[in-house]
Amino acid sequence: MSTVSETISRGHSARRLRIDGWRWGGRAFLVFMLLYTALPMIWMLLTSIKSGFAAMQFPPQWWPDQPTLDSYQKLLDPQNSVGQDFLRFFWNSLIVSTATTILSVIVAVPAAYAFSRFT
Repeated sequence: MSTVSETISRGHSARRLRIDGWRWGGRAFLVFMLLYTALPMIWMLLTSIKSGFAAMQFPPQWWPDQPTLDSYQKLLDPQNSVGQDFLRFFWNSLIVSTATTILSVIVAVPAAYAFSRFT
């Protein structure tokens, strides 16, 4: 009886190690993909709080010596030509995305009802 239980436990542990290897490989892949997608966005946000000179500096720095929000102030200033254009484009995007969302809901709700009722 003890021989059988030892054989079962060995087979179980070998299977467990194989599953753990796939699990850790999957986790490593997910961490890689997270870094692959998140680092460019983090870099973009950190570059946006740098001065123009610091943004073009080589070698680049992750965190700026003197973080500033001047770029955002210029971008959102309606008196500035860049700010006028950005605010107009932002408003247009907001209108189009809201209309698209409302239209999608108007079409999807009756379709979902029909699928649930007649299927």
